Amino acid sequence: MIEDETLLPTAATLLDTPVTVTSIDYTNEARGIVATCQGPDGAGEVTLADLAFPPHTVTAWIHAAYRRYLGLTPFPARPRPEWTWPST
Repeated sequence: MIEDETLLPTAATLLDTPVTVTSIDYTNEARGIVATCQGPDGAGEVTLADLAFPPHTVTAWIHAAYRRYLGLTPFPARPRPEWTWPST
């Protein structure tokens, strides 16, 4: 879902360092979802759970759910006013 909803490239931070996420992929069960990032020291792959996204974005909202699924504390994410739950 995060691949479908994230317009790449996108901004993120890794250990408080700004990076640009250029791709997101699921490589294997042990590693989980990984992101290819470009930062001030070069490019490489990191686990998606290690990144933080701007809190007002759809990506941050999905990322928070992913971290919760992994049993990690979600990073801040704020729903935008136009986001609503579907009515049943």
